[in-house]
Amino acid sequence: MNSNPSQSSQTRIRLTREGWVYVVILAFISVGAVFRNINLLIILSGMMLAPMLLGWRLCVRMMSELALQRNLPDWVHARQKFDVEWQCENQRDRTPTWSLNIQDRLRENETQRVKKAPEVTVTIPQILPAQKEFATYRCLFPRRGKYVMGPSVASTSFPLGVIRGTFVLDSKAEIFVAPALGKLVPSWDKQLRSEVQGEQAQRRRRGIDQDDFYSLREWRVGDSSRQIHWRTSAKLGKPVIKQFDQNSDRDFALAVDLYSDGTETEGLENIERVLSCAATMLASLTHEVQGKVAVSICGQEPILISDYYNRELVSLVMQNLAIAQAGTENQLGEMIGQLVSKVSTDTPVLVLSTRPKPESLEQLIKTNNPAVLRSVQRLTVWVQAGTSEFNELFQMPNETAVKRVLQSAVSEEEG
Repeated sequence: MNSNPSQSSQTRIRLTREGWVYVVILAFISVGAVFRNINLLIILSGMMLAPMLLGWRLCVRMMSELALQRNLPDWVHARQKFDVEWQCENQRDRTPTWSLNIQDRLRENETQRVKKAPEVTVTIPQILPAQKEFATYRCLFPRRGKYVMGPSVASTSFPLGVIRGTFVLDSKAEIFVAPALGKLVPSWDKQLRSEVQGEQAQRRRRGIDQDDFYSLREWRVGDSSRQIHWRTSAKLGKPVIKQFDQNSDRDFALAVDLYSDGTETEGLENIERVLSCAATMLASLTHEVQGKVAVSICGQEPILISDYYNRELVSLVMQNLAIAQAGTENQLGEMIGQLVSKVSTDTPVLVLSTRPKPESLEQLIKTNNPAVLRSVQRLTVWVQAGTSEFNELFQMPNETAVKRVLQSAVSEEEG
């Protein structure tokens, strides 16, 4: 994600701390020259005044006709480092810019005071006329959420450091920090699908009646003897098997249940575990699913996202997982019913929840369609955060770090 380029606005000229010392010395010499009528001191005062005028003129010139742009990813994961890149273009034809400092600020939300937000400063040594230069710094966010970057300030005090020219950039940008990625067992997808009794996941393969034959390759240990191409094997003197295009376009349905009644002491931890597990599953579907993916998030605001697996879908889901909050209303049943309608028949529905599975899903799902109810009853896989089943399936990256981050968040809210 690239923030819009910001043109240099009106440059403000200020004295630096060293500049104020320089001015005091200049004033002392000038007063002495006037009262004592010493020609050498008058000449010295003029010689000291010339660099200040030169520095002022250079600052105004170097800070004009600059275009700065911040380049950000659409989303990142908590506790993972990422790079923020600043692109600066000198649109002048002759004058270069030297020692350009860009001060960037990172805020958790719009209401946080700018002065209290942590700041980062990067320096571009030189920008030649009609050229672009880049500066990069690395960030790491400890917890998920939506952060605001900016406002930013560009400045230079070249060449003497006594006069600084600055202008404020209006290039505020939002960045979504998705839940931290954990570790899933290697066969998590097959393990969950195998829990569905009589599960026959529908696979839509390319071809009309059977798989499409597209190549031959050498036989390997574990290959079925039924696929050996005997005629070619006899010609080559070694076994060769037929390969078929078996790219599965099966669908994937996930319901993220963030229900909380506000009485559980481990409610916040379980919510973060559920969100982290959902983000990890979605990120690991690259080679598992080429069909439709439907994800529902049941929290304060129910959200349903459905499309074929692509980068836009992953980005949209990660952004919503970043800002998801627990809810007290029981909306899971309605969302599961909508999930079933978005994917193919007999697609298992995985429910990651903060609460135990009810004895009968009829208590949650409200529908007049008995076929949908039977399908959901048969194909729903329920995994509760904090249970042994969940811990065997998924591991957080660092449970101690998660508790520390949550404790700091709670203390800030109480304060």
